[in-house]
Amino acid sequence: MQRHWYVIANASRARLLERTAGQDDWADVADLVHAQSRRPAASLAHDRPGHIAGSGPGSRGSTFQPRTDPRQLEHERFARQIAETVDAAVLAGRCRRLVLVASDPFLGVLHAQLGPQSRKAVHARIGHDWTTLPDAELVRKLLEADVDG
Repeated sequence: MQRHWYVIANASRARLLERTAGQDDWADVADLVHAQSRRPAASLAHDRPGHIAGSGPGSRGSTFQPRTDPRQLEHERFARQIAETVDAAVLAGRCRRLVLVASDPFLGVLHAQLGPQSRKAVHARIGHDWTTLPDAELVRKLLEADVDG
C-alpha cells in the first residue's frame, strides 16, 4: 500500500505523520523542535554588528547590519533538518506522497529545502499553522482539506 506523509510545521516545531492510503490509522513518525527559532534575534547573533569609527573632526561612526536576519538563518536551518528527514524517507521508498502544512512564510522555506525527489512527491501545500492542534482536530482538518484524495 502507498504511504503518505504529512509534515505539519512552523519555524520552531514540526510533526511528521504517516498514513497508509485507504486506512484510518495515523502514525507519528517524528516530532522535531527547534528552540533557537523562538529566541530573540539579538541573542542568536554571535557578535554585535561591525562598527567603524569615523576619521577627522565631526565624523560619526558607521554600523553595518548583517545581510541576513539571524532568525531567518535559524528558520532555514530547521527547514533543512526537516527536509533531510523527509528526503531520506522518500529515497528509501517509505513515503510516496507528501503533504506540507506550514505557516507562511515557513512553507516556502521548507519547500525550497526539499530535494528533487521529495518535491515531486508533494501532493499539496497548505499555508496554515496547525502545530498546536489536538490530534483529532488535526486529522479532521486534513481530511476536510481533501489532501488524501
